[in-house]
Amino acid sequence: MENLGYKTDFIFFEEKGIITKLPEYYVVQSPNNPTFFFGNYLLLNQAPKANERKALEAKFDKAFANMQEVKHYTFCWGASGNNDFSDFTAAGYQHEELSVLVLNKEELIEPSRLNTSIHIRPLESEADWEQWQALEIEEREEGLSLKNFMPYIERKKRGYQILVKKNRGHFYGAFIDEELVAAAGLFHKDTTGRFQQVCTKKSFRRQGICTTLIYEISKQGFQTLENLVIVADKNYHALGIYQRLGFLERFEQESLCLWAS
Repeated sequence: MENLGYKTDFIFFEEKGIITKLPEYYVVQSPNNPTFFFGNYLLLNQAPKANERKALEAKFDKAFANMQEVKHYTFCWGASGNNDFSDFTAAGYQHEELSVLVLNKEELIEPSRLNTSIHIRPLESEADWEQWQALEIEEREEGLSLKNFMPYIERKKRGYQILVKKNRGHFYGAFIDEELVAAAGLFHKDTTGRFQQVCTKKSFRRQGICTTLIYEISKQGFQTLENLVIVADKNYHALGIYQRLGFLERFEQESLCLWAS
């Protein structure tokens, strides 16, 4: 698979995930986290065609028939250009366009201003991880109920902790007086690293904290890695933060997702 966004996604399925290649799509399953929308999906060879929703939903239902906790539909693919997804969006699907940004070792740009009030270190204690989980809950996407979000984030935490124990990477926090104000993970396979769940508390944004955090993590990662990958919403302000650090768009991803709140 050439798309480094999906290729590095698969790092997080090696432990307990299942990836099945079929002629028209991959079936990506996370039996240990069935409520993870982008951990249980069909990765299509091409963008869905107009009026193909029902057929794709039937294929999804068949693929996940043995995972009764899966209550969503998610379809992903590479960049497609201008397609008609009105049949999906009219049914409540969210259409998302993502940039797959790649940074090579020699391309990292030091920011003109670093936030020196934060202390950056890996999450270590259970108290650290509890702060991280609380941050994710507080800053979760609008429309996601706490009832549905809690099982997902608890399972994600356990998965990241397993990777840390296997020396596959770390989750890093930016702390001010032991308060976690931002966090991001960096995990790897071979010489490629993949960032995960970059998040800053709303009340601490626009202070250079995210920029400083990603820069310092990148420096740490480049001690052993050759390139780093981060995937970001094309319409989200953080995209500019990453680009100013030297990340360049190399691939694109799109998705359609439907879930019950």
